[in-house]
Amino acid sequence: MRIRLIWNNCHIFHEDALWVECTPSETEQIIEPLLDRKDEFLRGKAEYLSKFDLNTDNRILIVRKGYYYFLVSRFNLKIDPAPAVLPFAGQWGGDNPFRVLSEQLEITSLEEIETIDFEKYYTSKIDLDAQIEMAPDFKVILSRKGFDSKFRGGYSPILPDGTLLSIPIPVSEEDKRYGIPYDEVFYKGGKSYLKLMEELEIKVPPTKNCHLDPDLRRISRNRDRNWKSIYGQSGGAETYLRNRQINEKDVLLLFFGSFKRTILNGEKLVFEKDHERHTIWGFLHVGKKYEIDGLSNFKKNNPELSWTFEHPHLKKDEKVNSIYIASNKFFGYPGAGVFKYDPRLVLTKSGYQKTIWEVPECCHPDFGTSISSHENKSIFEKSDGKVTFKSVDLGQEFIITGSKDVMKWAMNLINNCS
Repeated sequence: MRIRLIWNNCHIFHEDALWVECTPSETEQIIEPLLDRKDEFLRGKAEYLSKFDLNTDNRILIVRKGYYYFLVSRFNLKIDPAPAVLPFAGQWGGDNPFRVLSEQLEITSLEEIETIDFEKYYTSKIDLDAQIEMAPDFKVILSRKGFDSKFRGGYSPILPDGTLLSIPIPVSEEDKRYGIPYDEVFYKGGKSYLKLMEELEIKVPPTKNCHLDPDLRRISRNRDRNWKSIYGQSGGAETYLRNRQINEKDVLLLFFGSFKRTILNGEKLVFEKDHERHTIWGFLHVGKKYEIDGLSNFKKNNPELSWTFEHPHLKKDEKVNSIYIASNKFFGYPGAGVFKYDPRLVLTKSGYQKTIWEVPECCHPDFGTSISSHENKSIFEKSDGKVTFKSVDLGQEFIITGSKDVMKWAMNLINNCS
């Protein structure tokens, strides 16, 4: 048996706990007789191989397929069958309680644990980057949402306090009954989007109704207590996502749109004389996806989701239609939210038209990264740790795969800007 990690003051045992790796035979001979139920040990079986490389000294933890992992109390010989990914689960975020040991300690009996002076083997706690390294590969999706050049005004406001208030697109006259009036969508202080649009002299569409999607702000509407952030997609755009196996769990959506800064001119809010920028304004980690096979069937079969029925994608039947509901937590952070303005959220390269993007170097194909609709390597230019390229004018979702560093970049934005 091998002691991999230690969890000081573990709330499960109310004392220190060790994360112990066992072979199948060790599990059968030593662990299983101490369990109340003989099948409990199956929870701790590793189904795949993973590794975690600490940059400080290149120690490697390996979760080995076919091995079993258990939490064992330090003094009272209590055992909890632990999922093999427990120390690297998204629930911990920046508060991961496990410490890496400077040596992987071999033991032949659990009674040895009480005699070991673990303090001399302590190193640092497992940080967020390490958890991302151990997690399954994520798909990060840059999703274009809100006003753009197809609508007069062409951009949403960055309010003086840094609020990135994405103005939802209008609905057509034909689809008016599926929309929500702009004067029934609110932001802080109870001010409606319609009032803000009129103040900023954004031309209000004739229907005065909007397609409120993604719906990320609880304060925007009078909410059911079960409400969660939600996003919908249909038609060709949803087909595009299905063809690329965008389902649930390991998917993080970063919503971006066109924005300009605003200032107070006396008591009136006005847009600054400034060029518009593509800016990331919100995020949603997919907890559950529902492919809608007819609205009536969906509503009949999912009464517990009645709080979703006012969402625009659950008002109109579409041949290809899905909703994506946010998770409760991932890596210790909320499953969805909105950002406050920060230069790190800006995709547009300073001084350039909005479709010229400057992003972290990890987005370059040389790092194994692929961005859908941008597969031609020649469009990317590296300089000073950044990558510049022209993003395509059309398309709603750009799927980024192939690099854990892209997920680290996204999580850094959530950690620092939300």
